[in-house]
Amino acid sequence: MSRIISIGLAMVGLLLGYKVARDTGNRQADGVILAACGLVAFTVWNNDAGSARGAPLTGMYLTTFAASHPLAKRIGQGPAVLTVTRVMALASMISGGNRKKDLGALESRQLRSLADVRGIRKGEATSRPRMFRPSQILFVA
Repeated sequence: MSRIISIGLAMVGLLLGYKVARDTGNRQADGVILAACGLVAFTVWNNDAGSARGAPLTGMYLTTFAASHPLAKRIGQGPAVLTVTRVMALASMISGGNRKKDLGALESRQLRSLADVRGIRKGEATSRPRMFRPSQILFVA
């Protein structure tokens, strides 16, 4: 879900910024929209994919904005903005997803929660064997 949000934020920042700057002639308003959407998109990317992916995606967001200006001289303003928006959306879709969880920490949390659910504590002897469903059995190497 957050991947869709970050893609939408990047697209809205570029497209709406262009529309506001074109319709009002106020380029500072474009900068405010671009910065606001970029900041929120960076927060989503950073939370989902980590700073190792969030920072480059934000850099690419700003680079695509800058690249739209020389591209507009060649193919026109509208097509240039649509092109860089598509490039940014594709990059966000590919790189902006959830990072892989730390498997070791995840297993230990699951084991602790499983022990809490079953009432097993350290040093507590169980009177009868516990039956686990196959989905609850964790293989720890």
